Amino acid sequence: MHDFSEVTLITFVKLDNEARIKNLKSMVNFYRNHCKNYQHIIIEEDDKPSVPDHIHIDTDMVYIFTRNNGEWRKCEGYNKSIKLYYSQ
Repeated sequence: MHDFSEVTLITFVKLDNEARIKNLKSMVNFYRNHCKNYQHIIIEEDDKPSVPDHIHIDTDMVYIFTRNNGEWRKCEGYNKSIKLYYSQ
């Protein structure tokens, strides 16, 4: 196990197809099985939340959902969501 006590992972997702769902599950399972003491922020931007339907959000994770029915702007989504996270 790798100690990631000083690491925060940030993942921005839109689960609009099976490949992205599979990728999210694989990535989360990898970190859960190979790393400890880390925080993982998962940001989902879509018309409805779906991440909790596919992975368990546990104590080392923060899940942020923001509604977006229009164009998906990944960089803008990172910035907006990180601001939300740090304003809590």
